[in-house]
Amino acid sequence: MPALAAGDPWRDTTKSPAERAKALLGALSFDEKVQIALDNFGSLTKYGLPETLKSHDGPSGISVNGATAFPAAVSLAASFDRGLAHRYGTAIAEETRANGSSIWLGPATDIARQPLSGRLAENLGEDPYLVGTTARAEVDGAKSRNVMTTVKHFGANVQEYARMGFQGEATDWPAVLQYCTGPGVRTPVPLGFRTPAINENIPAQALHEIYESPAVAAVEGNGADSVMCSYNQVNGLPACQNPDLLGGLKSHFNGLVIPDFLTAQRDAVAAALAGTDIAGFDNGNQQRTAAMYVSGQIPETVLNDSDYRILYALFASGVFDNPPTATTPISTDAHVQLAAEVAAQGMVLLKNQNNVLPLRTDRPVDRSIAVIGPSGTDAVYTEGGLGPSVPVSAETTVTPLEGIQSRAGAATTVTQSQGSAGDLAATTLVSGPWTAKFWNSAEPQGEPVLTRTDSTIDFTGPLPSALTTPFSATWTATVTPPETGTYRFTTLVSGDMTLAVNGKTVIDAMKPTSNCGGSRDYPAQGTVALRAGEPVQLKVDYSSLSNTICVASNNINLAWQTPSQSQIPAAVEAAKRANAAIVFANAASGEGSDRNTLELPGDQNQLIEAVSSVNKRTIVVLNTAGPVLMPWLDKVAGVVEAWYPGQTFGTALAKVLYGDVNPSGHLPMTFPATAHQGPVAATPEGLVGDATGSLNFNEGIYVGYRWYDEMKHIPLFPFGYGLSYTSFRYSNLKVRPDTSGATVSVLVSNVGTNTGTATPQFYIGAPTGSYSAQFAKHALAAYDKVTLKSGESATVRVHVDSHQLNYWDTASDSWRTATDGRTISVGDSVRQISATVPLSIR
Repeated sequence: MPALAAGDPWRDTTKSPAERAKALLGALSFDEKVQIALDNFGSLTKYGLPETLKSHDGPSGISVNGATAFPAAVSLAASFDRGLAHRYGTAIAEETRANGSSIWLGPATDIARQPLSGRLAENLGEDPYLVGTTARAEVDGAKSRNVMTTVKHFGANVQEYARMGFQGEATDWPAVLQYCTGPGVRTPVPLGFRTPAINENIPAQALHEIYESPAVAAVEGNGADSVMCSYNQVNGLPACQNPDLLGGLKSHFNGLVIPDFLTAQRDAVAAALAGTDIAGFDNGNQQRTAAMYVSGQIPETVLNDSDYRILYALFASGVFDNPPTATTPISTDAHVQLAAEVAAQGMVLLKNQNNVLPLRTDRPVDRSIAVIGPSGTDAVYTEGGLGPSVPVSAETTVTPLEGIQSRAGAATTVTQSQGSAGDLAATTLVSGPWTAKFWNSAEPQGEPVLTRTDSTIDFTGPLPSALTTPFSATWTATVTPPETGTYRFTTLVSGDMTLAVNGKTVIDAMKPTSNCGGSRDYPAQGTVALRAGEPVQLKVDYSSLSNTICVASNNINLAWQTPSQSQIPAAVEAAKRANAAIVFANAASGEGSDRNTLELPGDQNQLIEAVSSVNKRTIVVLNTAGPVLMPWLDKVAGVVEAWYPGQTFGTALAKVLYGDVNPSGHLPMTFPATAHQGPVAATPEGLVGDATGSLNFNEGIYVGYRWYDEMKHIPLFPFGYGLSYTSFRYSNLKVRPDTSGATVSVLVSNVGTNTGTATPQFYIGAPTGSYSAQFAKHALAAYDKVTLKSGESATVRVHVDSHQLNYWDTASDSWRTATDGRTISVGDSVRQISATVPLSIR
């Protein structure tokens, strides 16, 4: 940085960030201020500004070669550990700086409203308090290393389907290809290429209390320096063009708002007037130009406010005074060790019948183990499932099989059987002949514009000359199965697709993708039993409608795995010969593609059923982003939710399985018992809006566990649930009011036989009066961690702020307080309450 110069008060580090930002803003000419708002800093280095604001995507690490593949953020949320979150954010910031970048695009604070959402893994669960406090700890850690954080995606980005709108007419297809694949400066994507993004109609109380509050917690009081507004619409306006949404947020901090990439701002002037401050970090595709400022379309008062916020963020984050310098290596041994710690602390023990876990090397019954299912590099996901945002190399990865083999030692026989391909696509295309028909409309209408015969369905590449976008197609065929048994069908599709076998839907997929330059491999799958020699009618319906901007072609194929290709029989034989069977099950998901079912993909349920029928000590390890249905739950001895643990999967899992780490993770989201339980059905239909293109948040504040409490429904596993290898007792719950709320204390006792870590969770009860507002029967208000030896006790104290008794009053459009009849409870989960006392606050 240039030396302090006379008359340059913005270089004076004794001044506050606000004073420095005002001083520098006052020194800039109008044209220079315009360049800042356009993210063009190259001509402004004389002021000490960086030549460019280089950012890197997150939120679970940074997406570059050589970075640590940290566990996905959902694993961090499951730890219920703010100290761990602080270290996680610190490590990511260190790697951001080592890459020569000054901005980490994270953490993410999207609420898990929809259990099929493709981005559950990179978020922090369903409870706004847990999300907000975890994200804030990450932010504080990152800021300690002079990195600017960008909280995303504001607001209410709850699913991938339709979040960017649908395909419009490809009037400028070459420009789309240039943006997606072209080198150098990218050309703007024509905005007419997309229909409006999905509109979310969110009641005011839910918007403020559930969807906005985590971001507010992350930014207020010298928190995050920037927020990314999302693609979706909120109550009729794009989030990046919504003055009520952005104005409410910006009243809580002095930082800036940036748009998500591509088409988050459809109208650059409207976005600027609403509060979107900059064209976008490293992003030349936001349609904003200098002429908009020169002409007065964007007034200078708006320009000044935006520039002040940009400069304030540079000073408050420390980026101005401590610009990053690229160094190698990006990852460090300490970061890899932290990754393993986060993964282990986030794993949740869901079932442990007859204390099948922990495994012990000195116990004969544990000296013969069959490792079944995807347990090699095919099990190592990061936040993006099969399309990891952080590249994972074989040299830096410890697979589950390797971790178990290493920890088990030479005295234990560990055998491996694949059992299932998990969430990988089948490779044998289904042969026809197929009758293919195409229409130049999103749904078949009238006579097809093209009819042909295809030997297989493998539609990839540029469109035939007769087709425009959006288009639809059908393929029909009569196929005679060569064998009797279960067939696994898979499709790699960009768009909407269904497969029907004899009129019954086997696959129902809506798979947009956001990976510029090609489609991520998130296959949709389905299984069906067929008999050899009995012909079946197959029909595939396809629409390109939901295919996103960045796919240079429209893709769909159909493949199958025949019964003789099944690997389940070999896995059953391996399980028979072992004293214990550890079965791994995968469900990949990530940005650009929601899951199409809560079922485990493919033949994994059949694998677990078959293995557990021959080995009563079967332990299932779930490698998923969130809930799955478990029809085999009563037949297995143990279940561990591992989330997406990153490159240290094997190291972390072995520590948990063998008791080197006593599991203390708890579910940051509810696991439903059926696909239709909960406020939103976990089916493709639950992702689709109404006829006007709107998602109606009719559940209001009753998201996640709040809905289950309100409806008195029993989930498969409740929010906050998690077992341990020991047992804890909570007693002597007390409340002591103070000037800012109340201190709540509880005595935690380890009444089991092993050292372990308790996670007391404190919930506020609803008021007893009559209000024209919704209240949760229980709402998480505090949590903590305490490690205790067997027989040891300790008092845990937390603070409940008085504002946690507030609710959003729609009539007055303001926050109100409800103190009557409030209670505070403590327990191991929202459904395992140990004690409840009145909560009095001054």
